[in-house]
Amino acid sequence: MKKNIFIIALIMIAVLMASCVKDEMAPAPEPEPDPEPGDPVLVHYWHFNEMTGETVTEVPSDFSAPGLSALITYPGTGDGYMDARTHREADPVSNLNLRMGQAANQGAVLRARNPAITRELVFDIPSTGYYNLVFTLVATRSENGSQEQQLQISFDDGSNWTNVDDPYYIPSLPENEGYVLKEFDLSEFEQANDNPNLKIKILFVGEGNDNLSGNNRLDNITLDGVPILGGEPAKLSIPSINSGQDVYAGEEFSIDVTALDDTGLPAEATSDISLTISVENGSGSLSGTLSGVIPAGEFTTTVEGLIYGAVEEGVILKVEANGLQEGESDPFDVLARMYTLTLVSNIADAGTLTGAGEYAEGAEVTIDAEADEGFVFLNWTIGEEVFATNASHTFNMPAEDLEITANFEELPDDGTVLIHYWHFNELDGSTVTEVAPDYSASELSALITYPGTGDGYMDARTHRPADPVSNFNLRMGQQPNQGAVLRLRNPANTREVLFQIPSNGYENLIVTWAATRSENGGTHQQFEFSADGGNTWQIVGEDIEIPFIGEGDDVGQYAEIVIDLSDYPEVNNNPDLYFRILAVGEGADNLSGNQRIDNFTLDGIVIE
Repeated sequence: MKKNIFIIALIMIAVLMASCVKDEMAPAPEPEPDPEPGDPVLVHYWHFNEMTGETVTEVPSDFSAPGLSALITYPGTGDGYMDARTHREADPVSNLNLRMGQAANQGAVLRARNPAITRELVFDIPSTGYYNLVFTLVATRSENGSQEQQLQISFDDGSNWTNVDDPYYIPSLPENEGYVLKEFDLSEFEQANDNPNLKIKILFVGEGNDNLSGNNRLDNITLDGVPILGGEPAKLSIPSINSGQDVYAGEEFSIDVTALDDTGLPAEATSDISLTISVENGSGSLSGTLSGVIPAGEFTTTVEGLIYGAVEEGVILKVEANGLQEGESDPFDVLARMYTLTLVSNIADAGTLTGAGEYAEGAEVTIDAEADEGFVFLNWTIGEEVFATNASHTFNMPAEDLEITANFEELPDDGTVLIHYWHFNELDGSTVTEVAPDYSASELSALITYPGTGDGYMDARTHRPADPVSNFNLRMGQQPNQGAVLRLRNPANTREVLFQIPSNGYENLIVTWAATRSENGGTHQQFEFSADGGNTWQIVGEDIEIPFIGEGDDVGQYAEIVIDLSDYPEVNNNPDLYFRILAVGEGADNLSGNQRIDNFTLDGIVIE
């Protein structure tokens, strides 16, 4: 019996021992793996490009995720303050960390002015709904600005602060292209996640922070984070219109649409969510892409290609989907695209120009040029083309930037000014029955015709080295060896070159032109004027010999003709003034051949 009891005891001890060894050797259960972090998205962004350079005490973010807002302040003591520096080539903005379609070399940077030792740049930057945060900034300084910065973070609305990293060096503008990109991974700070009371501040701790002049500059500051996803989609939101960029009437723009759960957290779609977009508030029409899809497994999408048809403030869009609460955008303004009109003068300080500025397409624009003493206004040009001849001109702004040049001419000592000018350089060689001047003084107009009988007619001959135009009497910036001359085709003895050429407001007139002929053209010209609209005519001077244009080394022969009418008072201040040129002499009755006229001008003195 004792033996059996002993055996049973041994068995029980063995079982007990086996049980203890198993518990000791069993591996600990594997912990649940950490969720793979999602893709980060933009939570807050300051690009500063809307700042104008004025002193500011606070700077709201240029973009914040839906339901969030952020703010920069510069609290402290002393004379330091914040303003902005707009881009210029010698003092540029940064092109690092550009987001949301911001263009390079545009806009402004934030300046934190010295003395900075008694101030701090504070960011109220809530992270509600986001984790695994990354804070990024771009910085530079003027030569006298603080050489180092230090980043600190607060999880309790600024009551306590923690250094994020050691102080970092800030290059000045001439060094290393002037900017440093600093990226701070805040994922180690779990208290920063999903924190409505998150703050970040920059301390200016390096040499130069106590200078009375100088500044640190910051650009393209961002906070990125991974959205904390919620449950099943229950509603829609429109967190962003056109990625924060301006919306212009008649031009395409985009919207971001996000699916949210009942608590307002982003919610992944379990199947494709079909979207319909419409206008909730606004009188304009919405066209273009009016539908979109949030794909299964995603919580957001961007719908591109919408077009709003009117300039309007306070527009609100609505997005709808079956089974979900509709979402609305914040009110936004639809702007008229503005184009820049620049006015320049061909001669510095020759006159006063008004009308430059920003205009919408189709806007009525009036430009004015007032000549200073000693100058006279000639015309407005765009490139090489004459745009207008009146000093005051009204037109509708096109859909492009314009630079218009006001052309002035310095008056001779005797006050002579240009009244009418034909350079013929816009003629293309086709037959014409009348030729308007390329320039006439304000409020005047003139015309050349070629009346008569027979087969003679007018056309033009464009420049070529073997058959050139004249470089005599070039005016208003016309270039030598360019353009065309007016051809007066034979037979010319039955026709006359008639100039309707009023002289209102001018006296002491001078007529100037260049003339040549083909080998068969008339050998002479006769100049006459009429002070009564062509009823009676007065011959001036002798017949003018017109040279053959020449050949080979002799090509380019022109008569340079100047006729002074100051002895004929009846031509002064005359609205009915006419000139005519008659082809006379041998060859005028030939069936082929021609005479040619170039750079015909009428000058005079303004009657005070």
